[in-house]
Amino acid sequence: MFFQKLRSGDFTVARFAQFAPYGDPYGILQPLSTPSPGNWAGYSNPRFDDLLRQSNLATDAAARGRLLAEAERVLMADYPMVTLYHQVTRRLISPKVHGWVDTPRGTTPTRFLSHR
Repeated sequence: MFFQKLRSGDFTVARFAQFAPYGDPYGILQPLSTPSPGNWAGYSNPRFDDLLRQSNLATDAAARGRLLAEAERVLMADYPMVTLYHQVTRRLISPKVHGWVDTPRGTTPTRFLSHR
């Protein structure tokens, strides 16, 4: 029922967690673009969408970073959502464990782990 209301825009305020699927600012920004099906807030700003498109065409990493930073500034000036908290996780991994890779969602495939 909750996701039905999100999808249809039938809410005034909703709590929702968003995680980047990969370590890049685009992964957080893209779901708020106008055509994104995950754009629960219904946010739409042509300048924001254009900056995201330009960032995908940029071949220079520094230029791409500047475009994404500008997209973030545009987004925050419009304030379509309120960030309540940032989830933080700490893990204590023994140096004897090999193959550990920390991931954005906190799931590490155990099939790659080994122990000395």
